[in-house]
Amino acid sequence: MVPGRDLRHMRGAAALRRMAGMFNTVLAVHVAAGSVALLSMFVPMVTRKGGRLHRRAGWTFVGSMAIVSATAFALSIALRSLLLLVVTLVTANGVWSAVRVLRRKGTTPRGQWAVQHITSILGSCIAATTAFLVNTADNFGIWPLAAWLAPTVIGVPAIRIWVAHDRRRIAARKETSMTPASTFAREAAGIALLALLIFSPSLAPLLAQSRDLRRGPDLVAGLKATPGVLGVDTAQTSGGKQVIFAWFENKQAVLNWYYSGTHQQAMRLFAPGGASDRAPLAHIKDDSGPIMAIASLTIVDTPQVGGVSLPVSQIAIELYAPLPGGLAAGGRFAPATLKVPGLIEVQ
Repeated sequence: MVPGRDLRHMRGAAALRRMAGMFNTVLAVHVAAGSVALLSMFVPMVTRKGGRLHRRAGWTFVGSMAIVSATAFALSIALRSLLLLVVTLVTANGVWSAVRVLRRKGTTPRGQWAVQHITSILGSCIAATTAFLVNTADNFGIWPLAAWLAPTVIGVPAIRIWVAHDRRRIAARKETSMTPASTFAREAAGIALLALLIFSPSLAPLLAQSRDLRRGPDLVAGLKATPGVLGVDTAQTSGGKQVIFAWFENKQAVLNWYYSGTHQQAMRLFAPGGASDRAPLAHIKDDSGPIMAIASLTIVDTPQVGGVSLPVSQIAIELYAPLPGGLAAGGRFAPATLKVPGLIEVQ
C-alpha cells in the first residue's frame, strides 16, 4: 500500500461523491420546477386576462421558470453544454421581457404592452416545451427533429392568431358576458385542448406501446417473478428499438425464465413453430456466473421477420457477461445485487 496515493484516492472519491450529490440535487429541483411551469403555463392562456386566476397562475409560471433558468444555467456549466445554455438564456429572456412589460404598462398604450406581453410569455412557453420534448424524446419515441420543431411550428402561428384576436377585442372594446359556470367550463376545456395539442407527440407512442403490450403476456412482470432474476429494466433507443434488460444470477436462472409459463406463452404466441431442437444455453458453462440478457425489437406496421407474428422488422435476444472493473457514481445501470469484481462505486 502507498499511503499518499490511497489518501489522494479517498479525497478524490469524496469530492466525486459531493459533486454527484450536488448535481442530482440541482437536477431534481430543475425537474420539479419545470413540472410546475409546464402545468401552470396553460392556465393564463385561457383564463380572463387580469383576473385572479390569470395573475396567480402567471406568477406561478414566472417563479418556477426563474428556478428552471437558474438550475439549467448551473447544469449547462456542469455538462459543458452550449446548447442548453442558449435555450436557457432564450427562455429566461422571454419570461423577463413579459414581466418588464407589465411593470411599465401604465406608461404604454394597452394594445402595445398587451401584444409585447403575449409575445414574450408565449415565446418562453415555446422554449420550455421544446426543452421538455427534446429531453424526453427517447423515452416517448418522439422523432428528435419533431421534438425540436413541433412547439415552434405550432406556437408561432398560435402567437400571431392570439395577437390578432387581442387587437380586435381591444378595438371593439366589448366584454363577453358569461356566467361563472360557463367561464369555468370554457377555461377548463381550453387548458385541456392546449395541453393535448402541444404534448400529443409524446402521447401517441405511449398509446401505441400500450396496445402492443396488451397483445401478449407481460414479459417484464414475468421476468421479475422468475427465481434468480436480479433486476429488469426497459428502454427505447433513438433508432426506435424497444429494449428489455434482464440480469440473471447464473445460467440456471436463465433456464428458469426460458421454461417459465410466461416465456413459453410468448414463444407460442409470437413465434409459433419457431422452437429449436437444440437444448437452450447448451454452449454456456454451468458455472458461468451472472448473465445479462438484452431483448430488442423494432416495431413497424406489419410483420417483417420470418416465423414471427409480431409487427417488427428486427428482433434479437443477446446474452452478455460482466467484465471486471468499471466506475459507478451515485448508482449504476445494473442492479446493486449484481456483483462485479473490481467495480469502483462512489455513493
